[in-house]
Amino acid sequence: MNLFQFFSLFSAVTTLLLGNYIFYQNKKKAENILFALFCLFVSYRGFAGFMWRQAGNLNTAAFWIKTGSFWTFGPALLLHFVLVYLKKEKFLKTKAAYFIIYAPALFFSVMELTTSRIMMGAVKEYWGYTFIPNAGSVCYLLESKWVAGIVILTLYLLVKQYFKSTSGRRKKSIKYICIGFAVPLFIGVLGAFLPVFKIRLPEMTPASFTWLALFTVYAIRKYQLFAFTPETAAESIISSMADSLILFSPEENISSVNPAALDLLGYEEEELLGRPAELILSEKMSTSKREELRKLLEEGSVKN
Repeated sequence: MNLFQFFSLFSAVTTLLLGNYIFYQNKKKAENILFALFCLFVSYRGFAGFMWRQAGNLNTAAFWIKTGSFWTFGPALLLHFVLVYLKKEKFLKTKAAYFIIYAPALFFSVMELTTSRIMMGAVKEYWGYTFIPNAGSVCYLLESKWVAGIVILTLYLLVKQYFKSTSGRRKKSIKYICIGFAVPLFIGVLGAFLPVFKIRLPEMTPASFTWLALFTVYAIRKYQLFAFTPETAAESIISSMADSLILFSPEENISSVNPAALDLLGYEEEELLGRPAELILSEKMSTSKREELRKLLEEGSVKN
């Protein structure tokens, strides 16, 4: 077993343990389940990579390359996790959302498993066996751009939420998750440019997503991101309330808003956070309600 083969196995075991750790923090919470599933698929891809790298012959390596075809569900789960974490309930309530997230993953998995349009077989390199990408295929190019697009999109959504968020704890946790996302993005760019200089390196996708998992788990542990604490319990109660709830800062800016209020007003969370209260004093609200809200902002309380 050489260093590259060991690192594939280490990546698989580490990511599996990280996923289990997060899952058992709160087994019923959607974020925990999705992140654990993401880690499971990264671990599965890392183990398949270990098996084909140290395979004894070409046929065995080709078998394990085909076995790893379903790795594409990892990026899809990652996108789903980020959308849930950022509370994109309005988008996730539609059936089309799940088709957009998971249909490409299923399509590329089936293409890898049943055709040679993405992977053409195995070849022996100095680090062991590896797959031969069908670089000229439209399917291969689409798959590569799809994975890169997910990483860029999720990173963009997180950075946008970082600047919108008014919670110091949430901002700090997002910062570390963003650092984790930067690793696979950097490795992807590096992998695209190195062949130009005739530098051959083993595929590093599982390792890069392992770093993402490590930074995310660090943020979760340090800032109790998904843990069940009094603070997170209060956030959970507020988010699941049937009644609308909007919290304002002393400067009369919107600091928090629950899903019921978002449904009532027809906004996304990032459209309201940090914005002045006047934004929601619109025609969507009755005159009496607008007056009550103005009184609340001016006097601090309203009695019916």
